Order: sequence, then structure tokens, then C-alpha cells
Amino acid sequence: MSILAVCASLLGTMKTVLSVEEPPAAWLVDWLQKPSFAQIRHSIIIGAHCGADLQRIGEKVASYLNENDPEARSHWHPFCMEDLRHFAGDPACRDLILAGQPPDRHLGPPDSDIDRIARRLARLGGAVLEGQYSLDATNDLDNSFRICLCSHEPICFESCHMWLNPKRFSRTSLISVIGDSFLDWMSRHPGTLRSRPAG
Repeated sequence: MSILAVCASLLGTMKTVLSVEEPPAAWLVDWLQKPSFAQIRHSIIIGAHCGADLQRIGEKVASYLNENDPEARSHWHPFCMEDLRHFAGDPACRDLILAGQPPDRHLGPPDSDIDRIARRLARLGGAVLEGQYSLDATNDLDNSFRICLCSHEPICFESCHMWLNPKRFSRTSLISVIGDSFLDWMSRHPGTLRSRPAG
């Protein structure tokens, strides 16, 4: 076999390997298909205007709610910006999350797959979304409890349900304040989901 034939064969094999899409992670499929979805219609969005470690806080809030929200059946899951980027860039994950979703009229241009995914996860409920990007993308969703961590009153305080200075709390008490405040808010806002009018 000539060198050209060997190269052509290798190139064909590489194309075949690269064209095979890996399925979405098993945990994501499981999370999206859990029967407890019927029980949860709310999400938490946490942003920060300070040096707070949102990923650690999001993980702890999700764990706290899994322990203290019996209706959730351990369904709470944190999603950081890296997760959203991964889902948007992975065709299998993106299709799984956005399957059958009509265009979102509340997303003005330039919207992105990351915007649509953040909004979809928030609408599904059981998500703890982290970061200012998620706060901005979901600011009209009535089912989302919005928190800003900052050392002074945030510019966006009107769109948040509460803002907290994390330096005034121990890590444990900060998590319980967020979790308990959310559970109280959720008990007063049954799971009807709608978007507030833009404007």
C-alpha cells in the first residue's frame, strides 16, 4: 500500500472518529428526567459583586436544599458558568436541554445558546444558577429567586429578592440564610411560571 493510500485511510478514520457525538453526561439525563421535576417549579439565581466563591456557595446551597426541602427529593443541582458554556458548546447536551423549546420572545438580540440554556434550566426548576450572566438572562422569570452577594447595595437591587454581604456571615450561616429565605419565598409563591412583560 502506498504512503498516500495509508494517509487517506488514516484521514478517513479520523473523520469517522471526530464525527461521532458523545451522548450527554448520564447525570444530566438523569436530572432532566427525574420524576421530582413535577414537584419543583422554582430556581435560585446567585450573582456577586464581590469576591465570593459562587461555585462553592452554589454547591452548598443545592446540598442544603436537598437536605431541607423534602418535596425536592434531592433534585437540586448547581450550575456554574462553565457548565452553561459546556452545554452550549456540546450539541448533544444543547439539544437535550433545548429540545422542543420555541423561540424565547423575552430574549432580544443578541441572544445566545447560553442565554437560552440558563433560562431553560431556571424554568425547569431545581436549578441553582451562579453568576451575573445568569441573573441577567433570567431577570424576568417569576419562578426564580434572585440573590446578589455584595459588600454594598447593588446597582441591580430592584431585580433581586435579597442582597447579602458575605463578609457579615460565616459560610454555614450564609448558606442557611439563603436556603431558608428561598424556602420561605417558595412557600408563598406556588409554582405558576410566567415571564414578566418586558419594558
